[in-house]
Amino acid sequence: MYCYLLITVVWANGMLASNAVGIAFDLLTGWTGNKDRLVYIAFDGNVGELKDHIRPEHLASNQCNHFQIKNSGPVKFTIV
Repeated sequence: MYCYLLITVVWANGMLASNAVGIAFDLLTGWTGNKDRLVYIAFDGNVGELKDHIRPEHLASNQCNHFQIKNSGPVKFTIV
């Protein structure tokens, strides 16, 4: 039983890692040609399914007034 649990964890981690590398490669190189996109995915380990998350659908319809871009200052980057 212990081996079965290890295999299922390794399989799920491998699937997530493979997709993360593919997404990072696409974002860094523009491999697929998708210019302006949001990568927000959800993994359901019970069924082994990777799909688009539902949250961006809700974000598009509701505008947040708590943190407006006009109230932000210049971008600062410091190496610690």
